[in-house]
Amino acid sequence: MRLSLTSRKFHSAKHRFLVQAANEVSFSSLVHQGRGQTPGSTPPTERRPGQPARPRLLLTRPHDSGRGFRRRDALSGRVPRLPFLPGRDFLCIIDAGLWSWLRPRRLVTMTTAPRDSVVWKLAGLLRESGDAVLSGCSTLSLLTGTLQQLNRIFELYLGPWGPGQTGFVALPSHPADSPIILQLQFLFDVLQKTLSLKLVYVPGPGLPGPIKIFPFKSLRQLELRGVPLHCLYGLRAIYSQLETLICSRSIQALEELLSACGGDLCSALPWLALLSADFSYNALTALDSSLRLLSALRFLNLSHNQVQDCKGFLLDLSELCHLDISYNRLHLVPRMGPSGAALGILILRGNELQSLRGLEQLRNLRHLDVAYNLLEGHRELSPLWLLTELRKLYLEGNPLWFHPEHRATTVQYLSPRARDAAPGVSDCPVSLCFPFPA
Repeated sequence: MRLSLTSRKFHSAKHRFLVQAANEVSFSSLVHQGRGQTPGSTPPTERRPGQPARPRLLLTRPHDSGRGFRRRDALSGRVPRLPFLPGRDFLCIIDAGLWSWLRPRRLVTMTTAPRDSVVWKLAGLLRESGDAVLSGCSTLSLLTGTLQQLNRIFELYLGPWGPGQTGFVALPSHPADSPIILQLQFLFDVLQKTLSLKLVYVPGPGLPGPIKIFPFKSLRQLELRGVPLHCLYGLRAIYSQLETLICSRSIQALEELLSACGGDLCSALPWLALLSADFSYNALTALDSSLRLLSALRFLNLSHNQVQDCKGFLLDLSELCHLDISYNRLHLVPRMGPSGAALGILILRGNELQSLRGLEQLRNLRHLDVAYNLLEGHRELSPLWLLTELRKLYLEGNPLWFHPEHRATTVQYLSPRARDAAPGVSDCPVSLCFPFPA
């Protein structure tokens, strides 16, 4: 026995049509999925010889409500409500005995366009683990294609929104017999309250379309992986509340993100709440003045880029405590000026430094990593004499590291206070040069 389901637009004033079968769905597979029937068993709706045929059900869309279908049972005369998707009209004729085996959710899933399946999967996932996402303990990770798909569904069923719309969106109420609408409302509400979001772009054929983050009203952490910034819209509405920003494999200049806010192309405004910024693994060849917008920044990661000179663009980061600019092409120690007063951790590993001049200004530096540079002589360590708070120093991989008296010679260039804090320095393993105890 076969079950036929078809969708068609209604053109009659009474909205009642009989539609011939177009998409054949195996009844046996449907029963197996719906009720766990084993293959080979006899469905309860199979008619025995001599048994009169069961009446059929006609699903219609009443013109008065427009919110659902009705079925008319010739046996009972009941007219129960059936789910209906706004913007799509469906009509099917099925055997009355089969109806008990068809659950409304199964029917909605079959009559929903394939693109809508992401709604059910994501909504189900968030119903199970949504508490961790809403509390900020977990990060919601989405492919940009998935977000684009969700945005199209939201605009189709819940109404469009744009960059001028700020604050939470109050959704209109819908009847409880519209499962797809209820799922969309739940999903949209969770996205509005999500605190941490990670977007990953996977290149595909053709040009990337717009990537809108308008549904996310409460974000505190945003992570972008390979996202083309010129396609990103909605950052302007939330940039002032972001506390953590991670962007990799996406930018060639910081101003694309910090000044222009991606595709929003807004005027440069301070990121007042931003405390941590990670711009590692990009194609940065230089820094720019957009860093002055990060006046409250405490953690900055610029590692794995192609920066050759920081110039004076770090001078305005007066609150900076942690700077990682490893694996670049620096020839000089970054100039920090007064902003270096709070700096406690500086990672310059994997650059092309031949001197440490400039470090003497960082009087509160506790952790210094200059491994795998081009420091040839121990005399280049003379700025370390003024770093009285220094507790960890990494020098491996430099030419001076291979000197036969490397440890003893290095100790001579340390501040007396730092030297006293590391009484066992001569016994430190060479692979971890001078890890002073806290």
